[in-house]
Amino acid sequence: MVDLTRRESPAFSGLTSSVKAPQSAFTLIELLVVVAIIAILAAILLPVLHRAQARSQMIYDLNNFKQLQLCWLMYVHDNNDYLPPNYVSGGNALTGSWVLGDAQTDYTTTNIQNGMLFQYNRQVKIYVCPANTYMINAPASLPLHPTAYKVPQVRTCSIEISLGGNEADNPNGPWTESYGGNPAFKTYQKISQIQATRIAQKIVFTDEAEATLDDGCFALYPLGDANNWWNMAGNRHNNGTVWSFADGHCEYWKWHGSVVNTLVYQTVYYQTSGQGNNVPGDSSDDLPRTEAGGAQYP
Repeated sequence: MVDLTRRESPAFSGLTSSVKAPQSAFTLIELLVVVAIIAILAAILLPVLHRAQARSQMIYDLNNFKQLQLCWLMYVHDNNDYLPPNYVSGGNALTGSWVLGDAQTDYTTTNIQNGMLFQYNRQVKIYVCPANTYMINAPASLPLHPTAYKVPQVRTCSIEISLGGNEADNPNGPWTESYGGNPAFKTYQKISQIQATRIAQKIVFTDEAEATLDDGCFALYPLGDANNWWNMAGNRHNNGTVWSFADGHCEYWKWHGSVVNTLVYQTVYYQTSGQGNNVPGDSSDDLPRTEAGGAQYP
């Protein structure tokens, strides 16, 4: 009979208590190879992730502009074709306009909320580009901020100057605009005044460069008037920007020249002797293409 209670000793089983299973370990060379592989993968993947993030921000901004453009069209439809007022003075958007104040100094969204378009979409985030990193100085406010502090800029968009604005900043007009001795050009009080053939190319909202962004106007000369940027378009989306148009659609434009991409023009209020803040255009189609969506002569 087999004894089921019998246990084999280490000697009987062929094993001893002093023998341990072998343990594996990485050598220094193997660790260096792993580190090198991780570094190579990071070098490959990080630019891809950066491009994906940039594209995501551009799509988000296009959606913001779509929402803003819908607000603009709803105002027009509710007000017998009249455009939202776009009156400015001294770098400030005036009371009664589509937006109020100065984007260089507005550290709260109050001037957005007091604008004529806010009633149609009460989300303040649609007024600011998600790729914008510009910070605004805010004053001390006890007890949360006993000293001055920085806050993200609350608005990055403007409306093209000929839509709802005029040199008199008055609902009675005259509905013209001029700058720096250049001939006066037509501005619009009603959407029906825009030529039907231009409505799909007529720029409404633009993501303006932080260098010139202040009031609610994106100032732009008519096509062929001057080879100068009056205000500067933005360049926050991988060498490009977004626009909305009077027929309701939105577009992303890639810049082809070098002027819009020049950092100083994007971040510094540029001044040329005798030309104010004008920036000369280059030989690309960037400025003519933009001006084609601007004003027209009477």
